[in-house]
Amino acid sequence: SRCATTNVVRPLLSRALGRYPGAALVFAVPPKAPAVFSDFLHRAAREAGAVSCAFMTEAEAAAFGYGCVMAPGDPYGFITLDGTGLDVAVLSAEDRPAGPGCDGIRTIAQASASISCRAIDTWIMQDMFRKFRLLESDPRAERLAPQVRCEAARVREQLPVTGNAEVRLSDRLSGRVFSASYTGADLDACLAELGVKPVQIRATGGG
Repeated sequence: SRCATTNVVRPLLSRALGRYPGAALVFAVPPKAPAVFSDFLHRAAREAGAVSCAFMTEAEAAAFGYGCVMAPGDPYGFITLDGTGLDVAVLSAEDRPAGPGCDGIRTIAQASASISCRAIDTWIMQDMFRKFRLLESDPRAERLAPQVRCEAARVREQLPVTGNAEVRLSDRLSGRVFSASYTGADLDACLAELGVKPVQIRATGGG
């Protein structure tokens, strides 16, 4: 419940403020968070004794936290793909230093899609077994499954960066070596088969 959550969050904030008196609190808000989420955090911060609090998007928090250097006016894309979905944000740096609340960086557009890392990895695993010409019920496939799962995650992460990925696995019992090649076209096919369509990037207020 909301009350129970407040009872968990407020002591944590009080402890942080006790260690850093007068600190300005800045919360990173998830893309799909309802409006009441910010209201809840603001109330919890006030009850914990915070002098002030500000909010930023998770993409803004990533840019600020990692010290990204952005040229004023140039757009920068941030992509988050996790177990819950795909989120894309376009950020822009203003011609002034970023401070509390990430004042110098703002989100000018964002979009989301209902797809997860797990769904992509599962598709790549199944495709990998097809390229290996192995049924998933094959004992060799069962032995290779842990390695195939790790390789699927590596392929997912590597393709957007390099545009290609090579897989080479060996089954120690049979001595058979299995290999497969992947390109950006395979990732496109994966997304299309999973029903991911081009999404409209919607502008945020003030941009």
